[in-house]
Amino acid sequence: RRHLSYQFAKFENSMAKNLLHSMSHFSEIFEKILEKCSPQYIVEVGSEYAGSTRMLAAFAERNGCMLTVVDPSPKKDAEAFLGELSKKYRFLRAPSIDVLSELKGDIFFLDGDHNYWTVSSELNMIYSANPSAWVLLHDVGFPWDRRDLYYSPDRIPSEYLHPHSYDYGIDLRTGELRLKSGFWGVGEFAIALEYGGKRNGVLTAVEDFIEIHPELRYKSIPLIFGLGVIV
Repeated sequence: RRHLSYQFAKFENSMAKNLLHSMSHFSEIFEKILEKCSPQYIVEVGSEYAGSTRMLAAFAERNGCMLTVVDPSPKKDAEAFLGELSKKYRFLRAPSIDVLSELKGDIFFLDGDHNYWTVSSELNMIYSANPSAWVLLHDVGFPWDRRDLYYSPDRIPSEYLHPHSYDYGIDLRTGELRLKSGFWGVGEFAIALEYGGKRNGVLTAVEDFIEIHPELRYKSIPLIFGLGVIV
């Protein structure tokens, strides 16, 4: 266990230094979208290292919005700086599937569990409550566009769960699976062993959802693992 923790710490440090992986890298685009949306209620799913949380909290503070952040196990304690900014926020340490149906939201930033079932469920909950919601999704691009990632495979219904493993990573240059190397979770997450096919990946979930909701529009930016926008 000590060796695994050490390896994961190395992985986190390497990723932070060498790999653009955070939704926060889209902050300039977020600002423009937020100004256009003029939300009263902002919901972020997946705070992780709190990069985008800081930006959303600052916007909420300036504009008098309510910010709700949902993450069952954040990597950084966002509550410390959120408390300094404003009391108009909530931090829910729970899976999105357990709380989204109860949340008010004009705009949602989704960067949680990157798999078909979770993203489909999140979108269904959001648009059942607010058909006019704006949704921004991370990881609509390679490698999670057509391949599921599971932080908690035991929470995925069996009919949506693909054969998966914690022991493989993805070579981001070739897309091939590598044993304990490449873009690897070091025990933090599992990945589907096959790429593509039905009910597999974030983008597949978005496309299937949009197909049955012709009133919605979808645009994407194919950079930094992909940013998708639904309006």
